[in-house]
Amino acid sequence: DDLEMSLLTAEMLLYREDEVQRVGRRLLARTSDPVRAGEIAWLVAYSLMRSDQAAEATELVRQTLARPGISPGLAARLTALPAPHLAMLKVEGAAQMAASALRLAEQAGDGLAVGYARHALACVRWSEQDNAGQIEQIDQGLAAVGDDPQSMHLRLLLLSNKISTLADLDRPAEALALARQALILAEQTGMSQLDTIRVHLAGRYFAAGQWDDAIAEAEQAAVGAERPNVDMLRRSLLALIAGHRGDPEAAAGHLGGITDEQILRPHNRPMADLLWYIGRAS
Repeated sequence: DDLEMSLLTAEMLLYREDEVQRVGRRLLARTSDPVRAGEIAWLVAYSLMRSDQAAEATELVRQTLARPGISPGLAARLTALPAPHLAMLKVEGAAQMAASALRLAEQAGDGLAVGYARHALACVRWSEQDNAGQIEQIDQGLAAVGDDPQSMHLRLLLLSNKISTLADLDRPAEALALARQALILAEQTGMSQLDTIRVHLAGRYFAAGQWDDAIAEAEQAAVGAERPNVDMLRRSLLALIAGHRGDPEAAAGHLGGITDEQILRPHNRPMADLLWYIGRAS
């Protein structure tokens, strides 16, 4: 069981969603330890959320929280998990869910749980178009997780969101500097978000007019079907640069890899403005 738990964690960090869910569900059905059950459910539910299976993730969270003996910290993490997705969809109750998760996390003294709750609240602020409030929640989330090695995935997620929000606040120099810092952190830790950070950095280089640097970062990012939202942004940036440089065939080639299904996914809605801009430009 310990070895399989380690395998499950490794698969999670590698974004192998099918394996996380297969191994995790098998372990979850077998274990009688409530603490272990909470840990497994957290990984599986998080994987389900990442693979756009929000309904299944929410149901697993509900079932797990109904089991006796779940630790307060894990209960806080699980409570926070569906809130970002619900906030992005502007579902009523997301803010209350995130606030409840934060209370549980603070009571448990679980820094990682506080970080995830703050991430959920940041998503709520995003849905309210409160960019300053989003930055505040992200900064508090970063302070809560600190340099804990287990928090690196969340830390890079928070940094990625802060980069985008700084750009929305017309603070391009700060966004570019933060993207460079995030890339160094991702490279040092070997996290699977490295390619996501590269695409964010490419976007900041594009905004700064450093198109060759933008192309270099975007082309290094090895993302594909397993990261459809990031791949869509990467292809869009490359298409936009090609269009501006008078190469419509290259632009069409980059855009040809984007499917309607990718565009319509809820998590890809923030990129709709970029695709609209490309369409107008072409």
